[in-house]
Amino acid sequence: MNRIQKIRANRAEARKRALDEAFNALSSRVASLGVTLKPFGSFAEGEVHAGSDLDLMIAGSDLSSETRRAVIRASEMIAEEAGVRIDLVFEAESPRFYREVKDAHPV
Repeated sequence: MNRIQKIRANRAEARKRALDEAFNALSSRVASLGVTLKPFGSFAEGEVHAGSDLDLMIAGSDLSSETRRAVIRASEMIAEEAGVRIDLVFEAESPRFYREVKDAHPV
């Protein structure tokens, strides 16, 4: 592995740790709301690079607007703290996409 490859690998590993921390923090915070997070994309596939974000599906087609706002606020705060971008997709807004993600990334 040459020097540039090592630098890229180190940056990817640092990003993976930041995404793991953000995912764990957000999962803990929204668990009390009865919300389930389902990661997808590069994070779920284990192909994180230095610029990867955290793509999350929010399960539940019957979430109240208050719960949705709480999830969004929590994700914004954690994203800022962790220095990563978190993209949320709610099942109720994209049911077909949610099913595709669920089928592609079973837990």
